[in-house]
Amino acid sequence: MSLPRLRLHTQLLLAMLGVAIVLTIATLLAVRQSVRSEVRQQTAQGMAAAVEAFQQMQREQGAQLSRTAALVAELPTLKALMTTDAATVQDGSLSYWKITGEDVLVLAGRDGRVLGVHANSPAMNVAAAQQMLNSLRSRDQQRGWWRVESELYNVVLQPIVAGAGVDAQSLGMIAVGRQMNTASAEQLARFGGSEIALVTGNTIVATTLKNSERDEFQKVLERTSVPSNIDLAGRGFDVASVSLDTEAGTPIRCWVLFSLDAEYALLDRLNRTIAVLGFLAIVAGVVSIIVISGAMTRPVEDLVRAVRALAMGDYAYTIRPSGSAEIAELGAAFNHMRHQVSESQRQALQAERLAALGRAAGSISHDLRHYLATVLANAEFLREANTLGFNRSEIYREIERASAQMTDMIDSLVEIARDRNPIHPVDARLDEVARRAIENVHSNPDFRNRNIDLIASSATEGYFDGRKIERALFNLILNACEATSATPNPRVGIDLEADDGFLECRVWDNGPGVPREIENTLFEPFVSSGKSNGTGLGLAIASKIVHDHGGEIVMERSCAGGTAFRIRIPRRAMLVDRKDAANLSA
Repeated sequence: MSLPRLRLHTQLLLAMLGVAIVLTIATLLAVRQSVRSEVRQQTAQGMAAAVEAFQQMQREQGAQLSRTAALVAELPTLKALMTTDAATVQDGSLSYWKITGEDVLVLAGRDGRVLGVHANSPAMNVAAAQQMLNSLRSRDQQRGWWRVESELYNVVLQPIVAGAGVDAQSLGMIAVGRQMNTASAEQLARFGGSEIALVTGNTIVATTLKNSERDEFQKVLERTSVPSNIDLAGRGFDVASVSLDTEAGTPIRCWVLFSLDAEYALLDRLNRTIAVLGFLAIVAGVVSIIVISGAMTRPVEDLVRAVRALAMGDYAYTIRPSGSAEIAELGAAFNHMRHQVSESQRQALQAERLAALGRAAGSISHDLRHYLATVLANAEFLREANTLGFNRSEIYREIERASAQMTDMIDSLVEIARDRNPIHPVDARLDEVARRAIENVHSNPDFRNRNIDLIASSATEGYFDGRKIERALFNLILNACEATSATPNPRVGIDLEADDGFLECRVWDNGPGVPREIENTLFEPFVSSGKSNGTGLGLAIASKIVHDHGGEIVMERSCAGGTAFRIRIPRRAMLVDRKDAANLSA
């Protein structure tokens, strides 16, 4: 099954539209990818800045702890306290812990034994503090991270020395530490513009993440590796980590999670903007393409319409050459061809009219001679009627019938010869007009007893020329009666229908049908078949009367089972020839 061919305008429109859509989408996608790449680059820079900010804050925090420890270690009262026993140190160090304002204060003797501990958490007791000092001293570190149960501390060691130079004497050491809890993590997060998760091993000890996000991140940490980009509870993050202490027994890391909410929001806005711009670009492209393709294909479409009009016999249809040089030249060539075809058609029509006139003249002259011969013969019989004993009334009727047939033939010729005959519409009923036509057919001696059915399914009032419509119906009914003369059980019928705007009349019979050789010329003058005395004017006159009313007449069917003609005229017929109508009214 072959696909229907598209018109040139449609093909051009689809092609240009496809190119415009592809280019628009490709351009917008390229812009989107470029913007997305730029956003990702900015996000990576923001991530690096957040990590750097955290490291800087860690260094500053360590420096602050070192300064605090150094200041407290130089206090004379503390040095004096360190020369006492452990119980005195434990009691006396409380005020120094409050001076530091930190979370942990540990005082140890010169042998490294813990003498006093003060902390905000009960988990940081003497044993935990001793373990912390031992670990830092074993690694020879003055600063480090320490985990006590689920708590994490940033700790700084500072020696306590009495005297100076060669007289310097070690009295012990002081350790000052700050617990890394949620508050500390939030402070770091605000400073770095990101989320923070402090992790020892695979356990989160402090974080700024929400509970749902913390639970999902905990599951991520338990995997073999942590991806650089993760989703936690519907939020996207870029992830990086900073090692806080890898020399301790359990590695301590700070995970920096840079939120991608701003990036996603920007991309969403970008996507919406691209969608709107793409839609507007496509709409503008479609409008432009329609205008351009219309301007390009309009001359071709005009030429196609002109060719169709010429094929349908409209030789007056002209086009104005336009468009490109080739199309304009083609239009000019078509106008020249149309003129030549029109002239050739006019000459052929004139020749055909002359030939038809010759045929008609021969047929009419033969019929007129026949009727005149009948009149002359009956006139001779009328003169000798008394001598020969003929019936004068019968002779008069023969003369009258021959005269009427000659008059009807002449009227038919006049009707056909006129291009436009004025109609005289009046208020009338189509069923009454059909009954008068049936009565006229019954006046013919050959069809006096012929049964003709009349069915009117609705009201048939209208405004038309009843006399001429009666003549058209008379010709159709007479033809139907003549066509069924040799048919057993002949039937002829008339069906009338009406709607708001039109009246319809269908004349049918059960005769042998119209011969195929005259089906296409059935309504032309002098076309007849199977009638010894037919002139071929009946259907031509009926067709002309119907068309003068602005209606139509068609042969609906023709077969061995019968023939049906349908007449359709407006309920309110108009004068079709205004010039003739004006002359009539004058």
